[in-house]
Amino acid sequence: MKLYADHGARRTAQLVVDLGALLIIAVSVWLAMDLYDLVSKLRAPGVELVEAGGSLRELSASAAAQAGRLPLVGDELAAALGRGSAVADRLVDAGNKQMSAVDSTALWLSALLVLVPVSLLLVSWLPLRARFVRQATAARRLARLGESHVDLLALRALANLPLHTLAEPGIDLVGAWRAGDRETMAKLADKELRRVGLRLAKSHVQ
Repeated sequence: MKLYADHGARRTAQLVVDLGALLIIAVSVWLAMDLYDLVSKLRAPGVELVEAGGSLRELSASAAAQAGRLPLVGDELAAALGRGSAVADRLVDAGNKQMSAVDSTALWLSALLVLVPVSLLLVSWLPLRARFVRQATAARRLARLGESHVDLLALRALANLPLHTLAEPGIDLVGAWRAGDRETMAKLADKELRRVGLRLAKSHVQ
């Protein structure tokens, strides 16, 4: 697999772009984690509600138990105090809902902070890199298989040349290719390989 071009300038550009893409991903993940921690701090009121509800439930239960021991009005007073448990349950439920909402918000905001830049990279940077790797790997394989495959690279170079280049007077590249001129073949093959960022092996240049 050919990941980078042979030519220094293009290889450097690819490395810079790749490092930039990895940096964007790393920064996105770091910011997402930081945002998650920041938003999660909004759970504090919910935690306080749950703690307050738990304390109120224990207090109501204890007070009801003590009131139940009183003569005459003990049962009624205990029942009245016992209703405090229902209030405590509502506080706990409200606190849990608030914490759940904060957790969901923190998770989705953090996920979006990562998914947006990564998605942009997937539709811009990654297809270009994949295309280069695919073309460069195939071209290098052809160049290493021998002169007949160098001829194929030369033919592809002819197909990719602008028409005005092919029509220049005194230059018959098509005729040279048909005649099997090795020097022309090597030059055309080298041009095609340069197009995808590679160099023709010296053994094929005569």
